[in-house]
Amino acid sequence: MFGYTTDNLIHRNLFDFIKGSEQKNRIVSKLQEEVVITDIGIDILSGNSKETKPCLLSITAQKNPDDKWIFHCIIHDITNLKKAELANLQAQKLSANEKLMRIIAHEIRNPLNNISLSVEHLEMMDETVGMQKELMNIIRRNCSRINKSITELLDLTRTGGELEFHKHSLQDIMNESIASVSDRIDLQNVKVKKIYQENPLEISADKSKLKIAFSNILINAIEAMNGNKDKGQLAVSLEGSPELLTVSIKDNGIGIAEENIPKLFEPFFTLKKNGVGLGLATTFSILQCHNASIQVESKVNKGTNFIISFARN
Repeated sequence: MFGYTTDNLIHRNLFDFIKGSEQKNRIVSKLQEEVVITDIGIDILSGNSKETKPCLLSITAQKNPDDKWIFHCIIHDITNLKKAELANLQAQKLSANEKLMRIIAHEIRNPLNNISLSVEHLEMMDETVGMQKELMNIIRRNCSRINKSITELLDLTRTGGELEFHKHSLQDIMNESIASVSDRIDLQNVKVKKIYQENPLEISADKSKLKIAFSNILINAIEAMNGNKDKGQLAVSLEGSPELLTVSIKDNGIGIAEENIPKLFEPFFTLKKNGVGLGLATTFSILQCHNASIQVESKVNKGTNFIISFARN
């Protein structure tokens, strides 16, 4: 369950596998008060010691005939439960934000249409010359920009009902996604490493929507390497198992603080100076419609890895 061999477990006790002294001290404190502990939350180090698994620990303490304490422990791995809880929470937040976005879009688009119509009437007047025409061009450009933002907002609320699923090669979808951001890759002189399985990894997907989801992650990865000019490295790997198709998009950029990772897919949350905070929210919504899960691993100043898992059809 945790990736340990029999040899790894010999001459070791439970505390060798629990992360952090605070959790260990809490267990000792509880055992000093009572002989039965039920479902206390702990983090268990996995066999490679690079990651932990959330678990529930139950302990029953009793004395043997030699008057020595014996501890019976049961550990339940709740990793999947925690992931499901997080996905459910994110889905609830997304649903609430989608309702808000539809209201905001409606309220903004009405006066925006009035402004656009007024500009059209002014442009038809002979007196509209010189500076006035330039000012109206500015108004028109900004109206178009706002209208585009509104369309993106509404697209985010409609992803579920408009998907068309067909069989595609996951390699082809990723290659097209990378090609769509090739200008950014070239400008940043980012080195792209593709690690694909030779055999086609077939997936039932809405190709255009999935390309948007992948492209948003790729763009974030490239922008995270802005301060790493000519040293940016982007690794894209695709793997298949009997149960899952796994996509990994890994960069060596600035990384993400641990406290910000749970907020990444919330609409309007952004760490970019001029960001809107809709790209990853859209990505999350699209992936949800594909019954996919997404996990983020990141270390500040080391880089970030987005891991997407699709259930095999």
